[in-house]
Amino acid sequence: MSCFLRRGTTTIPEVNLCSSCFKNGACETVPVTLIIVNTGMTASVVFFALGYIFRKRLKLHRPFMIMGIFANLLSALALLFSVYVLYLGDREAAGFIATVSPFWIFVHRFVASTAFLLMFVMAWTGLRHDRKRHVRLHLIFIVLYLFTYITGLLFFTTEAS
Repeated sequence: MSCFLRRGTTTIPEVNLCSSCFKNGACETVPVTLIIVNTGMTASVVFFALGYIFRKRLKLHRPFMIMGIFANLLSALALLFSVYVLYLGDREAAGFIATVSPFWIFVHRFVASTAFLLMFVMAWTGLRHDRKRHVRLHLIFIVLYLFTYITGLLFFTTEAS
């Protein structure tokens, strides 16, 4: 994996932002973004599961669900910032190397985007005490979110094969 910070590719010459890039011509730093994203998404799944377990006790249900939403948001922001800001859209340079065909990456992204939007609808219906819609949507959300979580773990790695 090469780093976008190699000599000659930065807009400011002689700025050494990644010292290991200059040793062997390739970046030797560990791509930690995938680890951060996976850890954050795992935390959100755990928080959502705890919230679901305590769904009958609102004083416990709400804080766990809100923590799940924040863990998901922070993980998504880390992912997007890494890929689109730090690595200018190069997903592989950011440490997210696909292990499946582009079609399955598209499916993962589509389902992830749908689950992400549905997460906010779930939060809105929960905060507004719209129990009927909230309960109807939760099964769809659980399936989409778990699909996204599992495919994210299986479809991406930090090492090229």
